Amino acid sequence: MGTSVGVGESREIESFKAGAQAARMALDKSGHEKCDFLFVFATAGHDQKDLLQGIHSVTGDTPLSGCTGEGIITQSGPNEDMFGLGIMAIKSDQAEFHNTIGYNLREDSEKAGEQVGKQLKKDWPEDPKALFMFPDGLSINTKAFFTGITNILKEPIPFIGGISADNWKMVPELNWEYHNGKAFQNAASCVLMSGKLNVEIGVNHGCTPLGIERTVTRAVENRIFEVDNKPAFEVFKDYSDENVNELTPELVVHLCYGETLPNNITTGYDKYIIRTPLTHDKKDGSITIPTEMPTGTKFILMRRDTDKIISEISRVARKIKDKLKDKSPRAILHFNCAGRGKILFGRDAHREIESVQEVFGKDIPWLGFYCYGEIAPIACNNFFHNYTAILAVIY
Repeated sequence: MGTSVGVGESREIESFKAGAQAARMALDKSGHEKCDFLFVFATAGHDQKDLLQGIHSVTGDTPLSGCTGEGIITQSGPNEDMFGLGIMAIKSDQAEFHNTIGYNLREDSEKAGEQVGKQLKKDWPEDPKALFMFPDGLSINTKAFFTGITNILKEPIPFIGGISADNWKMVPELNWEYHNGKAFQNAASCVLMSGKLNVEIGVNHGCTPLGIERTVTRAVENRIFEVDNKPAFEVFKDYSDENVNELTPELVVHLCYGETLPNNITTGYDKYIIRTPLTHDKKDGSITIPTEMPTGTKFILMRRDTDKIISEISRVARKIKDKLKDKSPRAILHFNCAGRGKILFGRDAHREIESVQEVFGKDIPWLGFYCYGEIAPIACNNFFHNYTAILAVIY
């Protein structure tokens, strides 16, 4: 049989109908009436429970994993409307997908990671290839979550995915994670891929340094209180309107942190890995990020460079294609920063996706979403990223 993949999408505003419509399209394109697994990404305008019911009205009890995003990505391009949905249906005797979920990220991300690790360890395969993960974007501490998983599994495996988003509303009530027929919040939906198929991963951020090196002088877990002995939020004022007092999408879309990477990791990537604040406490000037930058961390402010974004993602795609040689991708999963969509490119948001499709072709089954943070390894080390694009090419 091999592997068959189909992608369906919908812009229908009635959630049940949208779910059924996209699921039917995905199955039709896969060439099968039933499939083995579904990846599902949708935007925040939908009634998420009705959406999943619509999907399962077509696919039955097929397991699925996914989350909400700021927008949806398919081979037809980006869709950042409030009512967007994309589904990838996979039928394969070459790969298996074992999904699970971790709960209560906000309260204890490490414990949630341990929940995931324990569930996966019960039936750990001989040939694991990648662990895809879609945690809640506004409650995750990714460093703690990663620690919880690795404490249980021990065996190295690449983490790939993105954290949920909600069309820039930035409220916990609109961030959802999907596990089979249910939608959860404050959770992490995960799926382990194993079998004969492989995954080639590409990572790119497209940012350039701005200003002088700075130091985190006080931080607790994923909350940064002081930078260079000043309230953390003050750093942004040095490069923007001094009267700014809100951490708006318009502010952070152009400015971010570039954390200095160890020399043994920078080879073939970049000197910096990108971090972005998601929340700001006006009382004490602290900021919260979805990972940790401990006291003593060195970083520099970075700005986005649209030309570099396009050229670098194209270079990454060509590098992957060269590695594949004569092998054809079965599917591509694409996890892209919400800040690399229309808020940066405007009506030209399609340019980035088209630049990658010029390398792989437009007929490859393609699904992804715009997220509040991305997950992928660099030099065999799993990292959380911001303002970054992740390509996971399954072949």
